[in-house]
Amino acid sequence: MAMAIFLAYGNSLFTLGKHGAPVFELPFLYLVLSLMIFVFGSGKYALNGK
Repeated sequence: MAMAIFLAYGNSLFTLGKHGAPVFELPFLYLVLSLMIFVFGSGKYALNGK
């Protein structure tokens, strides 16, 4: 995901969108959330219920 962010937003990585947020904000959120689930696990929201 980090490579996808770099390839998609490499030229405009530090520019702001039309609402004032960085243009890579949503993909970066997906990256952080997926890393948190990978590291900490899904916990009580797990499908296996153990």
